[in-house]
Amino acid sequence: MSYHCWTEYGYGFELWNGKNLQDVKNFILKYDDTMDEETRTEFMGLPEEYDVEEFMGSPVSYIVATIINKLERVSFFAGYCSCGDTDQNEMLGICPAYPCDLSPAELITWSDAHKLLKKYGAELGITEAPDFFEASYGG
Repeated sequence: MSYHCWTEYGYGFELWNGKNLQDVKNFILKYDDTMDEETRTEFMGLPEEYDVEEFMGSPVSYIVATIINKLERVSFFAGYCSCGDTDQNEMLGICPAYPCDLSPAELITWSDAHKLLKKYGAELGITEAPDFFEASYGG
């Protein structure tokens, strides 16, 4: 058996800060119209961040990034899952992209990127400023 390490880069922040569980759940419910009332009630009662991922069947950062991409009509938001092998926390951010891979509407300035992250960070209960990060994985 072998072990492989890799790194992904982004500009953003940690999704979970220890006090924004309800904010993240509210954000998901605000934009997810697929859950019936009983499922929504069960979802809102989930007590831990891990439970949200188990309930949704996918890393929460992936779900949040997908919602933001849909709302903003872009493709550069990304979720970075946690990794127990490297103590990597779950991150949300803008992934690096070549200009030729983006539509003209997706070509934004750093200032615009920062504003978008602050906008959604506030809705998700994240108060830290966006910054560059390296997400490290192993397995």
